[in-house]
Amino acid sequence: KRVVLIGDANIFFDPITGEGITLAFIQAELLSESIDKFGDELERKRYIKELNKHIKTYIMVTSMALFYTRHLFFRKMTLRLLRTFPRLFSFLLHFNMGEIRF
Repeated sequence: KRVVLIGDANIFFDPITGEGITLAFIQAELLSESIDKFGDELERKRYIKELNKHIKTYIMVTSMALFYTRHLFFRKMTLRLLRTFPRLFSFLLHFNMGEIRF
């Protein structure tokens, strides 16, 4: 038998952001598409590649958030910028939710 860890059990995320539960849902969706084929090495690699796309986004966003908590000047400047350009704020939210990819 095999076990797959998902969400917070799979990788550490800041518990304040709720990213672990979000990642768990993403992983569950990816696993539902490929769990029957997990004996196939290419399928496992595809799953890991897709998962890493999501993890990379969360790590970047969390790192940015932690940076701003430690640097008051940059936090104030960023909040001022986001108030001035609400579309930028909207873009960042959609990016964080995985709706926009680079």
